[in-house]
Amino acid sequence: MKTVFKQDDLELRAASLTLRRELASVLIDRGIVERDYQIDCIDTPCREITTDRRKLLVEMTSGAGCSNTSMASSSA
Repeated sequence: MKTVFKQDDLELRAASLTLRRELASVLIDRGIVERDYQIDCIDTPCREITTDRRKLLVEMTSGAGCSNTSMASSSA
């Protein structure tokens, strides 16, 4: 079944294309993450995504700053 996009869907697609930024240009908030392994945990998936890899798993132990790492990577 084929459908036609609604106006809202078209506007959302257009906005996402104009607002898109390169992952390498997004800064990591070092006020949230300070440890080297947390920064690597953000940089590595970003680097893989830029090479068109889409299936990734990030795994960290409890108490390693998982919540802060996810916030720092999405806050920029």
